[in-house]
Amino acid sequence: MMAQVLGGILLGATSAKASLILNGSFESHVLPGDGFYQYQNPTFWGGASYFVRGSHVGWPSPQDGNQFEIVTSGYALQQQINVVTPGTYVLTWWDNGYVGQAYNMGVSIGSAYYNFSGNGSADWNGRSITVDLSAGINTVVFWGGGNAAVDNVSLEAAAVPEPSTYIAGALLILPFGAHLVRRLRQRA
Repeated sequence: MMAQVLGGILLGATSAKASLILNGSFESHVLPGDGFYQYQNPTFWGGASYFVRGSHVGWPSPQDGNQFEIVTSGYALQQQINVVTPGTYVLTWWDNGYVGQAYNMGVSIGSAYYNFSGNGSADWNGRSITVDLSAGINTVVFWGGGNAAVDNVSLEAAAVPEPSTYIAGALLILPFGAHLVRRLRQRA
């Protein structure tokens, strides 16, 4: 019974998170049909890029939903994020490339910059980075070297254990400590 109560406390210690990225799966600004659309930016995103709906020759199917975005050499896709609470955040996304070709993708957020590479295939690569962001406007930017595709972008506050997690952990350890003290006393 005690273990069930403590387990419930531990499971309830994490709270629901919402992404600060808007339209991270690029489903808003619905394209008229399957295909490749040059310089058509999805809602809430800026920069110059290519928008793909459904399947298009040489490209994988979308990782999430019906549409994804391509950032080629010299082009970028960006969104400004208003961070109210400074702290640690996790940016996640899926990337891929033109099937059978190598690609690389640069990602920046706040003052951090990262570079990733891969080979285009039917399988998307799930990625994440953890960054410290200050309050105010922060810009998330994706840019490509070669033909890089991005889908399912999310930015959430990093999980921080609630105080009840530490209390529950201490309550779980306490009986073992008491048992150890009794055993040591019995030996003496």
